[in-house]
Amino acid sequence: MMSWRIRSSPVIKTCVFVFLTLCIFPITGVQDVNGAEPPIFEDSFEAIAGCGVPPQLGPWVGHPLYGSNVTTTEYGHDAGLDDVIAAAPAAMGESATGLTIQVSGAIIHNIGYPADKVFWMADGNGAFRTFLPDAVNPAPQPGDAVSFTVTEIENYHGELEITGLTNWSVDSGGNSVLVRQGQGVELTEATLRYTYETYGKIVSAIGACGSNTTCWNFEHGGVTSELRIKDDVFALEGDCLHVIAPVYYAFDNGLFDIQNWDWKTFYQP
Repeated sequence: MMSWRIRSSPVIKTCVFVFLTLCIFPITGVQDVNGAEPPIFEDSFEAIAGCGVPPQLGPWVGHPLYGSNVTTTEYGHDAGLDDVIAAAPAAMGESATGLTIQVSGAIIHNIGYPADKVFWMADGNGAFRTFLPDAVNPAPQPGDAVSFTVTEIENYHGELEITGLTNWSVDSGGNSVLVRQGQGVELTEATLRYTYETYGKIVSAIGACGSNTTCWNFEHGGVTSELRIKDDVFALEGDCLHVIAPVYYAFDNGLFDIQNWDWKTFYQP
């Protein structure tokens, strides 16, 4: 039977809208590890029947990426995440322990709840996330370049997670935060653990998929993706949703799992 771990944080609903795009809020006096000013994302989405278009692109007030240097430009540096990916166990439920894999300068591109245990990072070779039993100090912020030694990786129903690390440090802050444009993007293996922005409509319920949680079919840009959200958010068929969130993997498919409620906002067109 499917089991889920639930992370939660406060949220207010107006309408459902999942949308990945980028606004820039420059931070001065910081050296971007990838060496360039991030471009401003200027694309817009076509109106969706019953939902129109989002009132803004990029992170909104209250989103953990609000105020960050958001960019669609892929990272080009090597922080060692390819070694982490290669060491991850292939079988669901297995863990790789006793590891000593060095990660140096991975960029935090999203944070979960709590942020000092659950966060997402990327370099030029891939993306990974954590689910730590113990908090790191200092807690990472989006745009931080972080270094540490990986000691354990778990395959949790297909989702690969760093579950043990040592030698934690935050090397710099204010680096560009990669958010990929996800309108019409299929959630394949290549999208896993990256942050995407997309906008669309909840079209039908798939059913219960965890404790007090429902999975929905979510249409955006001509494709349908799975969206998982807590029942007390009161999502409904026909809601228009803006989402800026990492892609999660569960059993056999990628999905938008709204573990941090601030990753989404509802709009009433």
